[in-house]
Amino acid sequence: MVHAVKPEEHIVVTSDDAALEYDRLIVATGLAPRMYAAWDGVGVGLPGVISFTNLDEATQLRALQGGGRAVVFGDTLPALQMVQAASALGLEVTYLAAGERILPNVLDDDASQIVANRMRAAGVQLVWTAAVAGIVQKDEKACGVRLADGKVYSADIVGACASYEPAADFLPGGAAALRIAEDLSTPWEHVWAAGDVVGDEPPFNWLRAWRQGERAALAACGSPVPASPGRSTVHVLNCQAMGLSLAAIGQTVVPYRSGPTELRTDVVGEFYKKLVFSADDRLIGALLVGNIAEAGALEEAVKMGVGRADLDPLLLKQLFEPTYRPQYLGVQCPVCRHEIQLEPDAKAGDRVTCPICGVDFELAEGEQGLQVKATH
Repeated sequence: MVHAVKPEEHIVVTSDDAALEYDRLIVATGLAPRMYAAWDGVGVGLPGVISFTNLDEATQLRALQGGGRAVVFGDTLPALQMVQAASALGLEVTYLAAGERILPNVLDDDASQIVANRMRAAGVQLVWTAAVAGIVQKDEKACGVRLADGKVYSADIVGACASYEPAADFLPGGAAALRIAEDLSTPWEHVWAAGDVVGDEPPFNWLRAWRQGERAALAACGSPVPASPGRSTVHVLNCQAMGLSLAAIGQTVVPYRSGPTELRTDVVGEFYKKLVFSADDRLIGALLVGNIAEAGALEEAVKMGVGRADLDPLLLKQLFEPTYRPQYLGVQCPVCRHEIQLEPDAKAGDRVTCPICGVDFELAEGEQGLQVKATH
């Protein structure tokens, strides 16, 4: 584990006091759980409390396989991932949602309901508008979560997944001194940053982290870097929620009478798609649930601020006419079942990487079009 970075000496100091010299350094340490000071010091760090952000915590959860109770809170992806993992392990799971929607800054009512139905189908107890007041402990170990109304939900393990901050305490001046430019450079010479430690929203965005990691690595190696900025002003979330593929691009939640308008499909089973347009009819957001093959094309359209009248008619047909033969394609990852969006010119022999599980595949021709096969 990294204990300190000394940029002026080009040295990284580990927790066992080893000093490692570097010529170029990329900080990609992600996010760390934020301490809950308001709870009189009780929170992250207490035995039985995890934030589900590292292998050790996943191992703690797996140790309860087949029995036990898990209580999870937080409007974050780690919270949803822990709920999914705990239910798959056979635990009795309670999810405490702070408001009336899941991922309220990303999902609208319809999309949230689809994910909520998935949770209930997995046996998860959902509690809405749950104001968490503290973690209950017994014998110096967490044993439950207490709400502001006094109700306690007992647990063998607690997922405190509500708040995270850049994991950068080892840098001079800590996270507060980490000022990251558009090209991902930092205040220190020959030091770049990439991924969630950058602090861009929404957090826990693996696809964005990969893109930034590639750019930072190219810069560190002195190789040509794409002209587009490393830090995009368009928020893109490509993930899974309870096993459902989800893509959220730009603004996806529209407050009542706030100006933007929406064009949406009906909810068909677990499939739902929506476009968001500004007051001057430019595309500013898109939300795809269940099938996300159009995500790449929509991301580019949002970045360019394409007007509604200028959107590709074939793209609109695929989004809103279920019987239309698709032009924008995706393939299912055989490992995690996430739908991997393909480029329009994708062909057999191309290599693709799943943005969820990170496994590399090669495209091959199948009976119903392109499919994936493992690479060696």
